[in-house]
Amino acid sequence: MLSCLCQTTECHTLEAESHAVRYSRYSEDIERAMKTFVASLSEHDRRGYAAIEAFKLGHGGIGYIADLLGCSERTVRRGLAELRNPPPRLPPGRSRKKGAVANDAATA
Repeated sequence: MLSCLCQTTECHTLEAESHAVRYSRYSEDIERAMKTFVASLSEHDRRGYAAIEAFKLGHGGIGYIADLLGCSERTVRRGLAELRNPPPRLPPGRSRKKGAVANDAATA
């Protein structure tokens, strides 16, 4: 955000309003709808949705969305990383890749 070098009250008011917008919260109705929607998603899709919402909000969005959706900030950051560099798609019907135990049992 660009700052004005003049010291007028009008400029400071605009800067404060702009700053407040970056930290505004969603309404209670929107928050409720987001929580309901995210409960219907797979683990991967919840992470992606949280990441997109945090990205839209900008500074402070990760913490706010993590608190709102009941996940960790690490989960939101992982979702943001996956948006930048998407993981390979999983086969239909799978929400996680096979773990080491399943791989060892399949080869034994």
